[in-house]
Amino acid sequence: MTFVRLIAVTILGATLLIAGSCSGNNSKDEIADSLTMAKEYTPDFYQEWHRASKLEFASMTVTKTVTTERTAWYKVGERIAVYSFDIYLRAFVDMDKLQPSDISVDDTDRVIRIKLPPVQSEIAGRASELKEEYENIGIFRSRPDSRERATLKEKANEDFRKEFSNNPVYRRELESTALRKAHAYFEALGEAAGYRVEFVDDALPVKKIER
Repeated sequence: MTFVRLIAVTILGATLLIAGSCSGNNSKDEIADSLTMAKEYTPDFYQEWHRASKLEFASMTVTKTVTTERTAWYKVGERIAVYSFDIYLRAFVDMDKLQPSDISVDDTDRVIRIKLPPVQSEIAGRASELKEEYENIGIFRSRPDSRERATLKEKANEDFRKEFSNNPVYRRELESTALRKAHAYFEALGEAAGYRVEFVDDALPVKKIER
């Protein structure tokens, strides 16, 4: 009886050993397969970057001044007032406009080539209140009331909108800064995923980033 038990225990031990060995091999194979899949996996850069929508890369505050001066021969004293208010500008890239043909990925050389949508700039808003910079109101003259100040502000704001549309000075500086920051941003995204980035741009030559 003792001899039979020993044989049974020995056979059971061998079975467990074989099963354990097979289980270990399967785990190694699964790990190897997972690593291979991870190595071969390529992020969908187009989908990831396209859904970013508007990306703001630069902003600017412009201070505008408005002056009201009313004089009349039949009125005593001066009536001069100078006010200022801030207008906020921003420059952005609208990634909704990125097309699948604008981006290509070379997994062999680990290079992303992308043509970004053009940088755009716009008036983002303005300060709600006028700031008083200077007033010279004669003792017999009335100060500008809220309605007059609001009219002054609307007129100055409309003038600036025309200036912003017709004069490229503001846009050029703002959009140039935004383009540099946009390139740096996408370089960092590419590098984080293990890729170099090359920009194909109408305004700039292809830029190669060396690691």
